[in-house]
Amino acid sequence: MSRAGRKRKHMARREANGDVQRAPAPERTVDVIAVVIEQPHRKLAREPRDPRLENELGRMFLRGEIDHRQYAAGNRWAGIVARMRRAIDAPSDQARGLLGVMVGGASGSAREMTAEEANEARAAYRNADHALGYGLASYSGRTARLIRLILKRAVIQDEPCPYAPELRLGLNVLARHFEIE
Repeated sequence: MSRAGRKRKHMARREANGDVQRAPAPERTVDVIAVVIEQPHRKLAREPRDPRLENELGRMFLRGEIDHRQYAAGNRWAGIVARMRRAIDAPSDQARGLLGVMVGGASGSAREMTAEEANEARAAYRNADHALGYGLASYSGRTARLIRLILKRAVIQDEPCPYAPELRLGLNVLARHFEIE
């Protein structure tokens, strides 16, 4: 009695379900450095492997739009804000209500902050924020708010900044606060 369909290939290696095994896909080797260098923000750079090209603040530094003090102050401010964001999700040293216990607060971070670390992060943020407010007090309220917004967008949100003079003002205030020479 013959079978319907194509004849079965003899001597072929088969999968567990009876299908003929496919030839293994050729291994692709990806040159990671070549991929990195092809990224748009690295193409025109003199040194495309420079880690400062990873964010807008670093690119502004490499273009000469801000100096090393301003770059260091911006990086430090970004770190303080990042720690503050983690501190918001950290366990509190104060008693929580029943709803807080029921809902919980999982931050998803690699390691949860202790209450002491969270308090230190909040204090560092509060001090830097007050120093920024004090340093910008001589400007009108609208200008001070604009400078804060530009700092947030360029340093924290990593967006391109067309307002370099205002950004430099805010970074100078932070550099004075952090005592960066």
